[in-house]
Amino acid sequence: MHFKQKLAYIVLGGLFSASGFLFATIIGDVRAQDEHKLVRDEIVCHRLNIVDSRGKTRVRLLVDEYGGVVAVHDKHGKGQAQLGISEYGGVISAHNEDGHSQAQLAIDKHGGVMSIFNNGNGNAVESGVSDRGEGIIKTMDKLGYVTASSPYVK
Repeated sequence: MHFKQKLAYIVLGGLFSASGFLFATIIGDVRAQDEHKLVRDEIVCHRLNIVDSRGKTRVRLLVDEYGGVVAVHDKHGKGQAQLGISEYGGVISAHNEDGHSQAQLAIDKHGGVMSIFNNGNGNAVESGVSDRGEGIIKTMDKLGYVTASSPYVK
């Protein structure tokens, strides 16, 4: 390469550098996102965790080979409510401060069931459909033994 060609390339490179510097000075800071919120029509994923300002998961949406779940967590990350579905049916549950289910509304192959649990996580009251298709209400003691039912079930 001759000296004049080298000099022309050096000058051309200098002009590109100077124009880039000038352009950046005029435009100012560039941000990946504007102050306006970015709105998407669709997000495709298998799991979505929504966290609070401290990074704790507060809402979890997930889907796997068994079904899907929407779970809401308290500020400590413990599950407080859940909506789920699987091949066996669906469930809505509310949880105590330890994350144990205390009340459920669910469906299974027989029909619907409503359960209220004691603090030991055992059924205390259950109302639903028996395996014979009839309505049933049961109460249980803290060990899970049936104390009363209508109709009577052992």
